Amino acid sequence: MRARRHSAVCLVRGRIDAQLVAVSVKIARHGEVQEWFNWLVSKTSVRFGRTEGSNPSLSAMSELTPAPLTRRPRITPRSNRSLLLFEALLPARQPGLVYNMVMQDSIFTKIVKGEVPAHKVYEDDLVLAFLDIHPVQPGHMLVIPKKQVEFVWDLPDDDYEAVMSAAKKVALRLRTVLGPKYVGERIVGIDVPHAHVQLIPFNTVDEFGTPQDMESEPDHAALAAMADKLRIVE
Repeated sequence: MRARRHSAVCLVRGRIDAQLVAVSVKIARHGEVQEWFNWLVSKTSVRFGRTEGSNPSLSAMSELTPAPLTRRPRITPRSNRSLLLFEALLPARQPGLVYNMVMQDSIFTKIVKGEVPAHKVYEDDLVLAFLDIHPVQPGHMLVIPKKQVEFVWDLPDDDYEAVMSAAKKVALRLRTVLGPKYVGERIVGIDVPHAHVQLIPFNTVDEFGTPQDMESEPDHAALAAMADKLRIVE
């Protein structure tokens, strides 16, 4: 029992990631187990509380707000069982469990829910495409899965295929309507913790590499006109 208890303590002292916190939501329901859960979250808040990237056009603060705890709760048989369950589930972790009830919605999820406005161009059951409000070039588009997963490569296959299919559809629309020589595709993954594909129409390398002007006020009239021109209705 002492060895098992030590193992549980080592676990909570280690690096607890988003997948484990997602599992903990199912475990931490009330009483002392909830106290342990709050303590675990408080230890991971630095990792998960983050400003969503260097792009103010996409930025929103995503913070955890666990109950304040200044000490580690005592280990009892009940909480020990829960922590051992954490350990037992370690080999079964799956990618894509980043979005869970511990984390707040990303700015993109708020757009999907209609809580934040956006200049939408395409939408289906799994995907949304809208204009970046600080475009590299006119028509700069963001294609996102409606499911909040941080990295494109962690998306379930159906969502990944839907995003890429929509990206092709939107890119062809950009090429048809705007007539650029190229439509660049860019996946970086550092601006917002929500998978997204950037589509940028351009004619020269310099145009594609133009830095975004993050200081200027978005021209919403021009963006709305562009969205109307590009909108795909099916």
